[in-house]
Amino acid sequence: MAKNNIQVPFGYEVPADAAKGTLIVYDDFTDVRQAEVLEVLRFAGERAFAGVVFYPIHEETARRMGNRDLAPYYRRLEGLQQALEEAEGQASPPFRVAVDQWEGKRKKYTPVETAMDFLTEKHKAPFFVWMRSEYAAKWAEYASFPLWIRKLRLVVAPPYSVALPAIMKEYESRWEYMR
Repeated sequence: MAKNNIQVPFGYEVPADAAKGTLIVYDDFTDVRQAEVLEVLRFAGERAFAGVVFYPIHEETARRMGNRDLAPYYRRLEGLQQALEEAEGQASPPFRVAVDQWEGKRKKYTPVETAMDFLTEKHKAPFFVWMRSEYAAKWAEYASFPLWIRKLRLVVAPPYSVALPAIMKEYESRWEYMR
């Protein structure tokens, strides 16, 4: 019957998992550098995340979000993977680090909502989404933003070049600036 029985002492309780949740890094990764990757990994280590998922967006998605000039997806992906390899040499994080290439397989525009649906089904909750200020401001203007900000927390990353819309004030307890 049960072949994988284990014996534990009386009163044994399974230790609680200290690492919780997933940090989703949603970005175009145009000029990604090792220092930025180390900053994200440091942030994830401080917050004790179970995993970090880097999600490079397709150039068509970035174009619809206002970013016109981008290198092809595969070049940005190569730059990200190289930066991750360099960062791995300096610090080996105690959590899982992955690069999700789903949008590169789709090869077309993917709405933020669709990407978040895909990522939240695939990874461990609770979810934190790391975005640059220009993408966060654009996402806050979408009609689905109030629904999504209730399901996850937003971390707005530098550079803080764009003023965030007024709706962000309404949900100020659900987002923060990355220090």
